[in-house]
Amino acid sequence: CARHHHLSPERAARLFERMSLFAGFAFNKAHSVAYALLAYRTAYLKTHVPVEFLAACLSSEVHDTGRFQALTAETARLGIRLLRPDINVSGTAYRPEDGAIRTGLAGIRNVGAAASEAIVVERHRGPFTGLADFCARMSGMPGEKKTPSPHTADNRLGMRAPKLPCGCAMVARHACTAPGSAPGTA
Repeated sequence: CARHHHLSPERAARLFERMSLFAGFAFNKAHSVAYALLAYRTAYLKTHVPVEFLAACLSSEVHDTGRFQALTAETARLGIRLLRPDINVSGTAYRPEDGAIRTGLAGIRNVGAAASEAIVVERHRGPFTGLADFCARMSGMPGEKKTPSPHTADNRLGMRAPKLPCGCAMVARHACTAPGSAPGTA
């Protein structure tokens, strides 16, 4: 480059030194501006649309336990209710609902995105009417290898979390039977 612009080696070295000093400053300055803009936009959203903002944040941080706990604490600090997941209402992600935030199905421990998406798609055929209906309609449901935690499920299927048996096969054996029949003979 120095030969192309007819610069002496000494002048080219001085120019390079000045450019490298500026590059160290300019790099930091550019990043500072970008982070300041991001902080401004984030503060604006949190101030003017806090429910929508925090619902999006919770959805994006669902797998980072520390960050997720900080966000739920911030939600409580702002007086925004965090609604429990509902099999007939919740989407896959956290979302605003009447000034509160509805927990997404993917936010339930060990459910995962594939299973929650399958539930939402199946629900388009109509709401689940009970645990037996859920089992019948969701047999062969894609999902994670782990079973959902019995302490995180709360829905309108007529059973509270501590009474739910763990594992789809066990649920099918115990719940998807006709009244008065032996398990597995529905």
